[in-house]
Formats: sequence, structure tokens, C-alpha cells
Amino acid sequence: MSHEEPWKLLKTEDTTVQEGWAKNGGVERESTEVELWGELGKIERPVLVIGGGRTDALLKPAHVEKYRKYLPSAAIVVFEDSCHNVSEPNYERFINKVRTFLERIDRLTLSS
Repeated sequence: MSHEEPWKLLKTEDTTVQEGWAKNGGVERESTEVELWGELGKIERPVLVIGGGRTDALLKPAHVEKYRKYLPSAAIVVFEDSCHNVSEPNYERFINKVRTFLERIDRLTLSS
């Protein structure tokens, strides 16, 4: 998919949506960040946070520190050679981390 056609992801025939997406560069530019860090402590389930460590990754070091502060029980994994798509460049590494996390949850659930 070319950079000029990201609206195709919407799978819509609505040309207004298509033109708006193409003109504005996507929904991201129209969205607003909502700070909910303080709410993370309410999560009572295991959490796995996986991010890329490259400078162009969305998960920044400051975010990692906030997850550690507000959700100290979370398992945090940063793949230093990944960007936003954390399954690249090493898909098996990604799958193994998720599998290991889920197996740990299964063991905890079965032992309860």
C-alpha cells in the first residue's frame, strides 16, 4: 500500500472519509491524547507491555517509566531493534514472549 492510500484500511466507499484521511494523513492527526496513567493501578489482571526500542518507535523511554510507576506488576519488554511493529524484525522472538506470558497466566490460573 502506498503512503498516499492509507484510507484503504478503512474498507469504506465513503469518499468524504477517504479524502479526509488522505488530506490529513490519517486519524492520528485528529486524535487527542488522554492521560490515563493514574487509572492503570485499577487493572487487576496480568499485563504485558511490548514496545520497540528504536527512536522511531511509539513506546518512548518516558512511557516505559510511566508503566513501571503506575503499573508496577506489568511485564515490560522492549525489543531494542524493533519499531512500532514489534513482531519485526524477529517474529519468533515476539511470539515466544507472548506465549511465555500467556503460559505464565495459565499456570497462575490453574494453581488458584
